[in-house]
Amino acid sequence: MLRKMIAFSTLVVLMAAPGFGVHGAFAQPQLRTASVVQSAEGASLHVDSKHGEPVDIYVDQVFKGTVAAYGDLYVQLPAGAHTLRCNAHSGYSYRQYVYMEEGTTFTWTLLN
Repeated sequence: MLRKMIAFSTLVVLMAAPGFGVHGAFAQPQLRTASVVQSAEGASLHVDSKHGEPVDIYVDQVFKGTVAAYGDLYVQLPAGAHTLRCNAHSGYSYRQYVYMEEGTTFTWTLLN
């Protein structure tokens, strides 16, 4: 029993240490804090790219990231109306308007 308590105490101390979870090139899951849990409220956008080149994603005219060719991107958004826009690196552009409800995930599939 004492060994289990010592092992658990050591684990708690290691997890509380600054920089826990990042060791060189190996990223480890970080501990969830109250702010991370609260940011999960709202809605999620899942961009599923079936496009053969990288695509820049904008939500309400704010850059949210680049989806790799045949890749995925996940973005947390507040519930409500949003304007989605994608710009392929070849110059192709597309815009879509969506209304996202609280707690839902909208999947936007980008085709060639």
